[in-house]
Amino acid sequence: MMYVPDRVFTVEGVGRHRDRLASFELALRDAGVEPFNFVGVSSIYPPDAERVSMEEGRDALEAGQVVHAVLSEASTPQNQRVAASVGAARPPEGHGYFVEKNGVADAAPEEGDAGALARELVDELREELEEEFELYVSTEGERDVWTTAVAAVVFVPPAD
Repeated sequence: MMYVPDRVFTVEGVGRHRDRLASFELALRDAGVEPFNFVGVSSIYPPDAERVSMEEGRDALEAGQVVHAVLSEASTPQNQRVAASVGAARPPEGHGYFVEKNGVADAAPEEGDAGALARELVDELREELEEEFELYVSTEGERDVWTTAVAAVVFVPPAD
């Protein structure tokens, strides 16, 4: 079934575990979205989608549901900074853009990087912005323990 999301919500989380996959799962738990099956999507901000709270968005979804999301994730097993971010910008009319940035140590984005890139993209194509925001999560890794940072914009399908 094809749909255009009418709501989006944002989450951030960090997980640590000796196993990389478990670290990712713990990051999703920290973000509050572990019961969903995520499918990554490209970065178009739907034109009429309302940004809602995580609680409202989660209440519209069911455990086990396949959920589309713009997902930024980075992991490290070392004593390095790990960061994940998603920036968003949308003009008053039409669609906008999400931009994901993530990385470890020297390649880790700084706060504001993803938001600035999203803003630049919209500015190149249109003049005014109606909405913009950025999610950013950064933490220090620990040696011999996987540390994962996750930032995501989760799409909520229209109610039946």
